[in-house]
Amino acid sequence: MSQLTSSLSSAVTPHIKKEINKMSIEKTISSTYPRLNKQLERRAESEYFGINYNSMHIDIIRCQKQQQQQQQQQ
Repeated sequence: MSQLTSSLSSAVTPHIKKEINKMSIEKTISSTYPRLNKQLERRAESEYFGINYNSMHIDIIRCQKQQQQQQQQQ
């Protein structure tokens, strides 16, 4: 059992260290560049919820253009 625990921790520890390092880098960025921080937050949200904000925005613009064209035709 202890061998399993030690092999698991040796496999997981580098990944955890990498994540902690990434978090500290993002914290530094967020305190230094607030605007970039907003982009990071948005990216994190989109990864979490599976939403692509850019494509959503493009879809909204596309819908608005279609509505304008329909209004002009009428």
